[in-house]
Amino acid sequence: MRRRIGLLSPLLVAALVVQAACDQRAPPGPSPLPIVRIGSIDVLIAQPNPAQVTVWVRGTLPDACSAIDTIRQERAGQRVAVTIQAKRIGAICVQVIVPFDTTVRLDGLFARGNYVVEVNDVERSFTVPAS
Repeated sequence: MRRRIGLLSPLLVAALVVQAACDQRAPPGPSPLPIVRIGSIDVLIAQPNPAQVTVWVRGTLPDACSAIDTIRQERAGQRVAVTIQAKRIGAICVQVIVPFDTTVRLDGLFARGNYVVEVNDVERSFTVPAS
């Protein structure tokens, strides 16, 4: 009899460990923001000098319940960082990658020179030519 209990103990412990791991729930609070993946960016320059610059952004959202939420810009010298964030707009979602296509007019005017724009993790150099 003691031998059967000895064999059951490791199996019982393993089952309890697996059950405890499966029962762990996500901590309460806001869910993480969906990841916006940038596929490509193109820079459109409108003359005259100083120029207005628009960035054409194409990418994907992780599921059918995600949507573009905020677009922020930060300019430091010849570099412009654009951050695109998404939000979750539903609870139960179809897990399909959803393409998006948007334009972002960069703040301010751009004098003749070389610049870099970064959208999330994708960079593109551009040059504003002399008029």
